[in-house]
Amino acid sequence: MKVICYISSFANNLNKDDINSLIKSVNLYNKEKNITGVLIIRNKSFFQILEGNIIDIDTLYAKIIEDKRHIGLLKISENEIEDRIFNSYNSGEFDTIDNYSSSKKLLKYFNWIRNADHPVIEEIITLTKNYILHNK
Repeated sequence: MKVICYISSFANNLNKDDINSLIKSVNLYNKEKNITGVLIIRNKSFFQILEGNIIDIDTLYAKIIEDKRHIGLLKISENEIEDRIFNSYNSGEFDTIDNYSSSKKLLKYFNWIRNADHPVIEEIITLTKNYILHNK
């Protein structure tokens, strides 16, 4: 299993309809491929954590790199993992967060899972919290 975390900015021509279409396609694809994680959309930027089968994550990330709906993609974390971080979050479904109040559920989950002694969780929590706090 693998987890990847990246950040990117909206492409200049991206509009609300594009975002809504993106959210739908992300949720469908990730459900089909059993990819868990979270996509946070704030201040014209994306912060995404993806976890799943190594081949599926690598294939998806290659598609993300080529996606013209965003620019300035920066991978900020990549780790092989034994267990999913987001297996118990949002009933194991991939989640999209587009406002600060929705992110509170994620932060509560992080407080809970921190006790699981997952080797990568502290890095993921720190990256996510920094993004959320700087994009209220």
